Amino acid sequence: MTKKEMKAFYEAKTLGEVRGIYVERDRVLNNMYAMVKDHAKKITELSLETKGYTVNRLKDHADHIKSLSKDIAEDTEFLNFLKPILDKKESEGIDQAEYERYMADNKENIQLLIYKVDEMKKNAFENWDNEKWSRKDIIYTHDFMLKELIIMLKDTVGTIEEITRLEYNPNRGMDGSIRGTKGAVQINTILASGMIQKLHYRTLIHRY
Repeated sequence: MTKKEMKAFYEAKTLGEVRGIYVERDRVLNNMYAMVKDHAKKITELSLETKGYTVNRLKDHADHIKSLSKDIAEDTEFLNFLKPILDKKESEGIDQAEYERYMADNKENIQLLIYKVDEMKKNAFENWDNEKWSRKDIIYTHDFMLKELIIMLKDTVGTIEEITRLEYNPNRGMDGSIRGTKGAVQINTILASGMIQKLHYRTLIHRY
């Protein structure tokens, strides 16, 4: 696949799909960096008293670092390629038409999530600081996070079967554990902008 074809391929994906791919590759990349650091540490700890053993172990660690370095270079190149596409999709936001189509066809699959977020919204009406959060702000925030979660989860967990935990974090985003017919995920929603007029949440998903 040429770079032009790759660009068209990822641009055709949804915001949630591109973000999920980016986050997963970034997680793998960070793990590889940690492995290189571990091998490098073990090299410094090798004893010169057992020279034959030391040489063999040195070669093993060096081979692992060489192999990981190649993978790190490839993943870094891919993330650098994908980042502008993700940034563009982030700035454009969630495709409303796509969201409405999905809701029309799959509302029953996400009833648990809709119910839970509605429950949290009602709680916010009673407990959030009314001087900082108007009723309109609270509705907008919860509707936005619900839309974001649905777009992120629709191809990841399938029909939602259980919400083990869904609660606010200090940024008024949502953290939790959700299980569906396709698998289970941990979610972490972070606030990317502090101005209520330009609220922008980013939902990070980790499979387990």
